[in-house]
Amino acid sequence: MNTRLINGSVLAASFALLTVNVGSVFAASAPVENFAQRRAEALQRIDQRISNLQSQKSCVQAATDADALKNCRAKSRGDDRQRRQRS
Repeated sequence: MNTRLINGSVLAASFALLTVNVGSVFAASAPVENFAQRRAEALQRIDQRISNLQSQKSCVQAATDADALKNCRAKSRGDDRQRRQRS
């Protein structure tokens, strides 16, 4: 009876180790793919922000009076709202 218990325990432990090893192989590839995708999305958001800031800067540089500067700010806020609604 003791032998059955030991054999069962060894079999269960072997199965557990096999499951952990196989699971770690699959888990190792998934985070790499997720990381690459998240990194690409983060870079895309950064590029978009840079583009928006450059556009705002050009508007402010072209402003010749307070009303033009105010229009730049209003346009910037409108663009921000549109961007948030799309997300």
